[in-house]
Amino acid sequence: MRSSSTPEIGLRSRAPEWTEGPVADLLGRVHLSSRREGGAGVARSSFTVMADARLDAPPPGNDQDPSPEARIGAALEAQGSEAIDHLIGDFAFGAWTQDTLILGRDSMSMRPLYYRDDGGRVEFSSRIGPLLPESGVPEVHVPAVAAFLAGASLPSDRSFFEDVVRVPPGTALRFGAGGLEGARHRQPEAPPVSTLDEEAATAELWARLRLAVAERIRGRRAGLMLSGGADSSAIAVAISELDPGERHRAMALTWSFQSLRRGDETETARWVADRSGLPLREVPGDDAWPLRGPRMPRPDLDSPFIWPFRALNDRTLDAAKEYGADVVLTGDRGDYVVGDWVYGDGRTVGAPPLPPFLSTRVREEARALRDAAAPSVDDPTGELRRARIASWAGGQIAEMNHRAYRARGVDYADPWADVRIADFVAALPPHWVNREDEPKRILLRALSGRGLDPERLTSRSPDDLFEKGLRREETDAVRALWRRSVAGDLGLVDPHVLRDTFEAYVASGTMAFDLWKPIALELWLRRIHDGEDSP
Repeated sequence: MRSSSTPEIGLRSRAPEWTEGPVADLLGRVHLSSRREGGAGVARSSFTVMADARLDAPPPGNDQDPSPEARIGAALEAQGSEAIDHLIGDFAFGAWTQDTLILGRDSMSMRPLYYRDDGGRVEFSSRIGPLLPESGVPEVHVPAVAAFLAGASLPSDRSFFEDVVRVPPGTALRFGAGGLEGARHRQPEAPPVSTLDEEAATAELWARLRLAVAERIRGRRAGLMLSGGADSSAIAVAISELDPGERHRAMALTWSFQSLRRGDETETARWVADRSGLPLREVPGDDAWPLRGPRMPRPDLDSPFIWPFRALNDRTLDAAKEYGADVVLTGDRGDYVVGDWVYGDGRTVGAPPLPPFLSTRVREEARALRDAAAPSVDDPTGELRRARIASWAGGQIAEMNHRAYRARGVDYADPWADVRIADFVAALPPHWVNREDEPKRILLRALSGRGLDPERLTSRSPDDLFEKGLRREETDAVRALWRRSVAGDLGLVDPHVLRDTFEAYVASGTMAFDLWKPIALELWLRRIHDGEDSP
């Protein structure tokens, strides 16, 4: 698509410490020369579009150029900001004319997008680094740190840095010469669930999952992260129902533990892979404990979210690359969509206690965030399910995985993050979806109908691997983090209480509070402040 003018657009120079693997997927600077006059709709002249996108069903009005940029531009010209209601897939984009800029992203946060608005000049990027100051240390957004450490939710437009704004999921932001002028939030589909009984709803869920799987692997060699749980097993079964040409281009990968048997799911993974007709690659994990090696893992600059099993995950992605896969599927969002702690049977629980190592300032922020959220898991209307699907933490994890997978040379895709599935599930009677006595009821019923016995599925976390890293192999490295704590110097944690909490864990083996998050926070802050990768 062409622009009616030539806005300033390009890459900003950046010091080496802000560079992350490949060049940012989406990075631009647009100067809007004049404010539009007239109505609220976008100008009808052609848009210039930059996009990091994988789109599914094409929107109406463009059957010529199949590129995501052309399809997004055509949808914006035809529908304005309301195009965000109709674009389906994983996407982030910036689109502009002489006097209008629109930034948008998908509802499930599968592609990150951030911006800075300097009043007429808007810089946007799928990485935060290029938006940070050229010199000095950027200011951390304390409420985001509080949400991260306490497991709370944050408003969806907040990033981990002051002055850098996150484009909210499922939103199209419209800018003019004077700055932000309006926001269009995606309107969820309203599926006609009132005409369905539970059996028909189960069949419809499966049809939507199978479509989501097909859209993500069409024409590509695909790997599947296969655990012993229901979410990834359902994807494997869905792959087995695709056309042979697509099915035979896919393979599964699972973690294998010989000495750490509590986390081993290979027996279940072999059964599911055999049932689904997928070749299975077993990736050894006994020596891939957290913090392993001469240098600790580097959290991405954009946020402190880093998986404790990142080393093993990277090893698995490398195995997928050896197979020739260019996309790797996961079932990460399955818990958010059909499981987790959101029940439809009337049970309620209170929020867990705040970690004792939070500073007074961070504790107050965390308490305020929790007070603003619903404390109940009783969900008779489905509203809590919608909130869980769209949660800030789920989006941060998706963005983390997107960056981590891209760094290994493959695309990240999750069929459970398809908005057509999310809209449908959120509209169902909650007690059909998930119950305390029948977790993931609707999904397990769907799998039973396809000959997969839910009783044989397992869901094990490799806790032994975590313990091996923190309590045995890397204990001294963790202690070194707390001896000179950047988080403590910034008044975010109480390092003395944190040391005591860690030592209690080392002595007893019982982790009363999540200790990985303060470790990840410390590594992230050291990278920002000192450029360090290890203590």
